[in-house]
Amino acid sequence: PLVKNKHNDFIVAFNKLDYDKNSFITFDDIRSALPEFTSRFDKEIICGLFRILDIDHDNDRLSYFDFVTSVIVLQECKFNMKMQTISN
Repeated sequence: PLVKNKHNDFIVAFNKLDYDKNSFITFDDIRSALPEFTSRFDKEIICGLFRILDIDHDNDRLSYFDFVTSVIVLQECKFNMKMQTISN
């Protein structure tokens, strides 16, 4: 299966990023939880990423649904890239 993570792993990761524990991941959460990440990119780039990953379009914040769906899609893309490399 493409998704090797257990449901609990998603919850743990989401909760680590949801710094203020309001059930959404926001730019401020990322800035607090991952300061080394946000110091490398300006706010507009990170907010742009949020707009892309915010599947249900609720004010540039990631719900648990957005988070899990994005991880699954990214894993599938990575898997497909590996398969293309192997077949070439």
